[in-house]
Amino acid sequence: MTDLEGVSQDLWNIQGISFLEYLKEGYFRDIFDVSRITQQAMPGVIGKNYILDEIYESTSDSACGRFSTGEFGVEAPILDVQQKIYTGKREFHESTMLPFYFGFYTPHSSNILERMLGILLLSRFNKYGIRSIVLPHLVTHFESAYPGLQLKVEKIVPTSFVNAVISKSEIKKIRLSTNKLPESYRGVLTKEDFDNVYEVETVIKPKPRSFFSKPGWISSMAKGVPLNTIISLPDVEISRLKIEVSTGKGRTRTINVANVDRMAANIEITNPVTTGGNHILKDCWFEEADILADDCFLELGLKIPEWKNDVTLIKYDRGTIDQNDEKIATQAEAVAV
Repeated sequence: MTDLEGVSQDLWNIQGISFLEYLKEGYFRDIFDVSRITQQAMPGVIGKNYILDEIYESTSDSACGRFSTGEFGVEAPILDVQQKIYTGKREFHESTMLPFYFGFYTPHSSNILERMLGILLLSRFNKYGIRSIVLPHLVTHFESAYPGLQLKVEKIVPTSFVNAVISKSEIKKIRLSTNKLPESYRGVLTKEDFDNVYEVETVIKPKPRSFFSKPGWISSMAKGVPLNTIISLPDVEISRLKIEVSTGKGRTRTINVANVDRMAANIEITNPVTTGGNHILKDCWFEEADILADDCFLELGLKIPEWKNDVTLIKYDRGTIDQNDEKIATQAEAVAV
């Protein structure tokens, strides 16, 4: 957060309240349980919408909840792939909603410079996310509420992110993927299938009960050096790379380099606990998010208490807050910043 001259401001003193108070008592109340359309459906164009449908009990230094987003504006039959029969029809006005969790983290430090820093973690599912859908309205809402202030939400610098993830971790696997079958692999398939190959993945693993040292190319990629100028295969180009690291206590994280020319600040949750609907349990996502927030702040030089967010549901209802003490099993997917 800055003033109009670009000078950073205290997130814990915005005209007498904190940024988290603004979120919980202003922004969340205004948009809770209201579907917002970010793109109208038109001929040849899919409509998009989102809704803030759950808020959770959090620590005094954080705010967390769940957005759901979807697409509408097209009619389509619904096919049961197991029974191989059509069971219904998706109407033009119906939106298929996917859940995405979020967590705002703003440490209440005694150092005013540290109180100018905050981290927002957002979940992803496959190629879907909520950053470009939700953040524009949040920024507009904040700056309308506080004229003269600007809310800056920028992606974490990959170097800081990667250092935060691997500084206390050990590398257990490196996965290299290509979209073309290497010449040396062609004996595995018949000639007719050479052009039918979608992806070839090479997995590099250390001996049992051991780990790889951290190679220098990881920091080089984080600084913007393209992967294919560092690592090459004889007759194919590397299209994707994933680094699996162990953080101790059986916890594994995966740094997913989605674009070989640019390392993104994304990790995958390995072996997540999921619901019957194949969405990660919120308890599992927030446990990972809380730890990642700690790691990121430590990398920035802040020593803060560990977050332990309680994902008890809070419901906003006609200006009052009703708390449901029973934890509700809901859904999310992965983490991204």
